[in-house]
Amino acid sequence: MKLFAITLGVVCIVAIALFGVVFALLLLFWERSEAAQLAAAFIWLPILALPAIAEFLERRTDRTRLADYREFQIPWPVMVAYALLVLIALDFASSILIVMLAAPLPSEGGELFDETFFQRLFLLALAIQLPVMMLDAYLVARWIGGRCPSRGLLGLLFALFLLAAVIIGDTELLTPVERYHPVILPLNLIQLALILLSALVGYWRGRAGRWSRYMHYLLGVTPPATRDAVVELAFEEARKATVSSSFS
Repeated sequence: MKLFAITLGVVCIVAIALFGVVFALLLLFWERSEAAQLAAAFIWLPILALPAIAEFLERRTDRTRLADYREFQIPWPVMVAYALLVLIALDFASSILIVMLAAPLPSEGGELFDETFFQRLFLLALAIQLPVMMLDAYLVARWIGGRCPSRGLLGLLFALFLLAAVIIGDTELLTPVERYHPVILPLNLIQLALILLSALVGYWRGRAGRWSRYMHYLLGVTPPATRDAVVELAFEEARKATVSSSFS
């Protein structure tokens, strides 16, 4: 839990710094209010690096205290928090991107929520947002499968349920009635079904590679000489197992 708090603090600091830099650059081309709205989309990007930052801090910390395999696992409630933050961050960032791309240009003279806008939004969501969200769900679920063997699947499904609630609730509650389009709910359901499928595949892959992930952690905190010796020992044991199985 302490590592999670430190990681979240680092991400927040990076997000604030990124917002300041992007906002300052956008002021050269946009009005203050528009620059602030666009820069706000970038504060979600550092959250995508939560797993990588957590593992980096973990390796730096564990140079003085090595964790065994049981201690290496992350509790499933913490995993739910990690997964939910990463998935929601990417959903918000990609949603802002496709809305900006679907919005009519000033030269086109269209309105923001007309029929053409929703047609573009639907196509962009399928072409850009859906593949990105599926890849993100796969990577997050693979991380959960490799680091959370106890109730990991339960945590993953719970995080996806909360993600679905956030996506559908945000659409249904925050979209004005006069601007709501019937295509939005089916689009959300299609996205969530494919995201669930990608997440289950990722979790299965993570479970299959959980021991190699732990070995990667051990080799990352050991000196190069020890690392070479461990690799050679593993090779010898694998060679013995291969030879013995060939005679059986």
